[in-house]
Amino acid sequence: MAAYHPPMAEEPVGTQLVDEAPDMTANELHVRVVQRLHAALSHALAGRAAVFCEIFLRVDNREQVAADLFVVPGLTVGTRTVYAVPSEPVPAVTIEVLSPANKSGWGRRELEAKRSLFARIGVPLHIEIDPEEGFIAVWELRGGALIRTRMCVVYSSDAIGGVRLETPEPGVLNALLPDGHNVLSGGEELARAEREAARAGRESARAEQEAARERPAAKLRELGVDPEV
Repeated sequence: MAAYHPPMAEEPVGTQLVDEAPDMTANELHVRVVQRLHAALSHALAGRAAVFCEIFLRVDNREQVAADLFVVPGLTVGTRTVYAVPSEPVPAVTIEVLSPANKSGWGRRELEAKRSLFARIGVPLHIEIDPEEGFIAVWELRGGALIRTRMCVVYSSDAIGGVRLETPEPGVLNALLPDGHNVLSGGEELARAEREAARAGRESARAEQEAARERPAAKLRELGVDPEV
């Protein structure tokens, strides 16, 4: 997602060059992963921290970036469109979900600008997830700079509520709650709930059918008659 720039004067349609309007870095996989992470962290940190998703993080009213996700302990999510630092606490965790556009050019510069801003305001833990390549990079604040301390395919910490992040293969991200439940996106969770409800309904119907078959036999046994004879 793009860093903030002052608005440009409006130009006639058709005069803007492609190089002046680079594509956004987010793709469909990026969006699904962000939604999944937001759902998992919000559940795991409920009552302990606010998890902000795709909200502008503004510093000193001069610079801002659109952060994919960030976690602030002790706060609740309200109706903000901008999260302002230093009037509000520095996030404890920032998370960026990478797309192919972040590998070079404009997209890479935007990612580096975000990382630099997070370091300057003192974010202690920064996580970058590349779901297409299948890796997780962990950055920690050391001497005023974010230093990459770990490259992995599995990561968990108390700072993200004990959620276990896994990239078992390229294109796949699992976000497991401490109880082992793998959180999906909203639509996937709804589909899973519907499947589970349908399965429970079928099991209930089978149990009722078995009970209905058993009732006559039980009545005969009460009368001293063996239903098997």
